[in-house]
Amino acid sequence: MTSRAGPASRRAGGLAVGLLFCTGLTELNRLAETRHRFGVVSASFAAAYPGMGVPAILAGLISRLAGTVYASAYTTGLMATTTTAAIPRNGTTRTRQRCRAL
Repeated sequence: MTSRAGPASRRAGGLAVGLLFCTGLTELNRLAETRHRFGVVSASFAAAYPGMGVPAILAGLISRLAGTVYASAYTTGLMATTTTAAIPRNGTTRTRQRCRAL
């Protein structure tokens, strides 16, 4: 099945993802200590690629069973639940503490 999105919307989506990566990496480089910068950026990529790939694979597998609309809804719900569960509950992280110090 081909995408109904036109060339302009695909370009806009690609631009948005590119800006997200660029902004995220810029912020990581700014916040990370020099001696830990390589590890922080590597961890960012190690988390980002599965974070983009797994939902796409899940949506493809679910769409074979339930159709594309339900696959999108199920995958979105699963990713929202997983992301919400991953948020620290104590409200303090090193990044927040470092940002407050700036």
